[in-house]
Amino acid sequence: MKVRKMEIVRGFILSLCFVTASSAFGFDLPDQNGIPFDRFFQFPQIGGRSPASPSISPNGKSVVFTWNKTGARKRDLWIMDYASGEKKQIAGADDVPRFLNQDDARTEKQKLEQEQYDGGWGGSALWAPDSSEFILGYRGRTLVFSADGSSRKPLVDGQMGISGLEYSRDGKFLYFLDGPNIWRMDRKSNTLKQITYVSKGGTSVSEFEVSPDGKTIAIVWADFTKYQSHIMMDFTKDRSQIQNIQRMWNGNDEALDIQYGLVDSEGGLIKYVDNIPRAHWGQDIKWAPDSSAALISYKSEDHKEFKMVLVDRNTGKDFPIYSEKAPSNYINNWRPFEWTLDSKSILLGTDVYEGKFTRRGIYKMDKNGRGLTPYFVRDYDVAQMQKGSKTDDLFLVTQGRNPLFSEFQVVSSNGQSRTMIVDEKAFNGVADFEAAGNVSMSDSGREIVTTSGTPTSPPEMYKLGDKVEKVTESPLADFKKLEWAKWDTFQFKAADGVMISGTIIYPKNYDPNKRYPTYISNMYANSAKAEWAGYTDNYAAMVLGMVVVKLDFRSSWGYGGEFNSGYYQKMGLIDSEEAVACKNYLVEKGISDKDRMGVWGWSYGGFLTCMIQMTQPGQFKTGVAVASVTDWKSYNHWYTRQRLGLVSKDKEVFEKTSPITYADKLQGDLLLVHGMLDDNVLFQDSARLSMKLIDAGKSFSQFYYPRDDHSIGKDETRLHVQKLIMSHLRDQLTK
Repeated sequence: MKVRKMEIVRGFILSLCFVTASSAFGFDLPDQNGIPFDRFFQFPQIGGRSPASPSISPNGKSVVFTWNKTGARKRDLWIMDYASGEKKQIAGADDVPRFLNQDDARTEKQKLEQEQYDGGWGGSALWAPDSSEFILGYRGRTLVFSADGSSRKPLVDGQMGISGLEYSRDGKFLYFLDGPNIWRMDRKSNTLKQITYVSKGGTSVSEFEVSPDGKTIAIVWADFTKYQSHIMMDFTKDRSQIQNIQRMWNGNDEALDIQYGLVDSEGGLIKYVDNIPRAHWGQDIKWAPDSSAALISYKSEDHKEFKMVLVDRNTGKDFPIYSEKAPSNYINNWRPFEWTLDSKSILLGTDVYEGKFTRRGIYKMDKNGRGLTPYFVRDYDVAQMQKGSKTDDLFLVTQGRNPLFSEFQVVSSNGQSRTMIVDEKAFNGVADFEAAGNVSMSDSGREIVTTSGTPTSPPEMYKLGDKVEKVTESPLADFKKLEWAKWDTFQFKAADGVMISGTIIYPKNYDPNKRYPTYISNMYANSAKAEWAGYTDNYAAMVLGMVVVKLDFRSSWGYGGEFNSGYYQKMGLIDSEEAVACKNYLVEKGISDKDRMGVWGWSYGGFLTCMIQMTQPGQFKTGVAVASVTDWKSYNHWYTRQRLGLVSKDKEVFEKTSPITYADKLQGDLLLVHGMLDDNVLFQDSARLSMKLIDAGKSFSQFYYPRDDHSIGKDETRLHVQKLIMSHLRDQLTK
């Protein structure tokens, strides 16, 4: 859909109203081993509907998880005997009726889509401390199951906004949030008691933690009235409709209004602590095992400091015990901590030590913050830390073999450790945005379950004990027909000398004497981690004959604190240079054709695509930018404050890191794609960049989805956008 300047305005207006016919982009993608490209995005999923959200009972005997063996969209509820691995389905996705709706004003399409996009059971089950029952919610109902899953009943037989469920340690009471307050249910009599009495509109208890002895509750209170708003337009109706959303624009500091306090578990008024500033970013809150104090961690409003405060249960007084300042850049969000069983010491995960950035490691100090010393610190990163409630053994996800891989380590209090690996050439477990995801473990820490995939196989569930054991098998028969491309890891040097890691996928029958069309895929921090990422990159290599590269750009974890925060006030600039350095490396190695190279990404990756095509003009032939930020002033405060600063103080930083500044520098092909109901990265970002490109007389392509949000995730549109991306890269790079 190439357009020249005089044609752009008319084409832009039309694209706001409908999605252009797919034939205009040549969606004639060939099959892979008799499997159509469409099949990769349809249900039942060819790779199966992987197990999710495993939750092991405190005694380690049973695991509740969600799964669908047929690959259908709706996950069913399953239970597994941990020792034997025997599994059984205990509830189907359609076993739970929806609540009636007296005044249902939805359209028929909306009703149909509620069913169509129902993913079935989800979330992790909450087990009673004695493992006698577990609780899980679905379709607005909160259900209580017997320990073996054979029976269930509603916790409350009606519509309530129940969330944040937590048992008292003795199992006698169940606490939860409903509206702005905490409620308590007696599990024997099922009588309810209100515990807090927050009444100011727009404020609520947002989190809470019950002390181990059940006498006191630590709470987090928040005021949501100071958030700002934004208007979006829905163009899919006969007459356009306004949609109002909440927005925390950059500089909306007053929206951060958080307090901590203690309240008696029998109910009463909250006694707030005095010395924590109300404008901050909360991290975590945990009681000491002896219930003597609650430990609160938070970051300063500018993300430059991390602090820990001890709240004495008897006096309600709070005492600062630990703080660290960012040596440069900012403090990232990875700061897990655990109490030792004797309540005398604290184990902290951090990447700052003695005022300098280090590798992520575990440090130990006494409960007053004194005597900080390395506990588990190596020349590689710890990606996650957990422990059972009745042990001092630590469960760690570490990256000792390669920052793109991981392994599990159990570290005992005497310093001995053992390593468990699901796959030698993969990221074991789940790689989340800030760190590795948590596993589920028993109170003793001896029984552990997790999900884990590889670049060539979707996630399955595993037991981690004396040996690693896979306990589910999800792929359908057609999955075995697929051929998987050879892939490997590599490193290259960025312009400033820092080493960047990546993975490279080679085309079928790769010939080292040939140069291949190449694209850098789905650009973002941590995108090179060796885990399951779907089918499209393998398809591009095996069917379309392209080399596909994924990079752990600056700001990825696994490389120490300085690298992890390394794009501070340089977003889109330093990583654009890394993309060019990667191109030069691949060309020098004789792998890639310098005239047939492209980039694409979604969200931040869309932003980076725009920045590359505009700040590194002519380096890449094509770029596909999906849901791209184009002006950081339009994005959320929580994200931009940490990475860029404040518009009011750092105007030049926001300008130099925003694609809209460089519209007149565009060279090469650019395709902009956006969901018009995107309430994360607003559609206005793509619309405003389009107008800037028009004003600069630039030729570009654009494609908008009127009914979609940030995910572009409806069945028809998800398939459509994936075919759009793949066909565009093929047409630009291989023809």
